[in-house]
Amino acid sequence: MKVITIALLFMSIVLSACAQTDSPKTVPTAESNGIEVLYFHGKQRCATCIAIEKQTKQAVEELSDNRLTMRTIDISKKENESIVEKYEVAWSSLIVVKGDNVLNLTELGFSLARNNPDGFRERLKSEIKQLLK
Repeated sequence: MKVITIALLFMSIVLSACAQTDSPKTVPTAESNGIEVLYFHGKQRCATCIAIEKQTKQAVEELSDNRLTMRTIDISKKENESIVEKYEVAWSSLIVVKGDNVLNLTELGFSLARNNPDGFRERLKSEIKQLLK
């Protein structure tokens, strides 16, 4: 019985890892020239997490603006610890940064990237274009 309880607890933690829905928040950043799109993920990723990364890369490429960069960051790697702490990331997250403006689009990614990839890319590009103005 104890083994089943531990196994269920472990599975609920693993499955909830892909369901983070943080609200937008502002975190001061040193970079103010341009926009950085940050996709954070863990060692293991679900189909939705993979779709978020793929569709985000495509959206950034479609915008083709030299002020725009994208980084994919594995939160399980020690060398990424400081940026993970900076943005208070615990699970898969999609964050767009321009100067002191930090936009958390994780919820948008989880709601659209897999089931409506075109809609996700359009919404993401719209958010980024607002920041590029």
